[in-house]
Amino acid sequence: MTLDDALIKQVEVDYLLDLIKELRSQRIDLPKGREITREFLTLLPFTSLDDMRNKVKTFSEKYKDFSRAYINLQAKEEQEKKTAVLDKMREHLKNKNIDEAINIAKTVS
Repeated sequence: MTLDDALIKQVEVDYLLDLIKELRSQRIDLPKGREITREFLTLLPFTSLDDMRNKVKTFSEKYKDFSRAYINLQAKEEQEKKTAVLDKMREHLKNKNIDEAINIAKTVS
């Protein structure tokens, strides 16, 4: 996974969806929403994928109800890892390397 505008936009959208959810449910009021949003904005800009991951994780640990961005980021990373493993396995199967494909499958947790 690479840090690009689409990924940054998704993190921002996920934050906004959590903000809307919290405001509509009245678990936070407007002043608290402003305060949390100001803090979220201090996370930007992200300098790397690791920087994004760490900042979003720390933010979601502090504000448990604003964890959608981190959860989705983790899910995206996990899906990309699975896809890479499956692609390797498919390539081995195409080349009739069944044992290699099976060995890769054994290493997947």
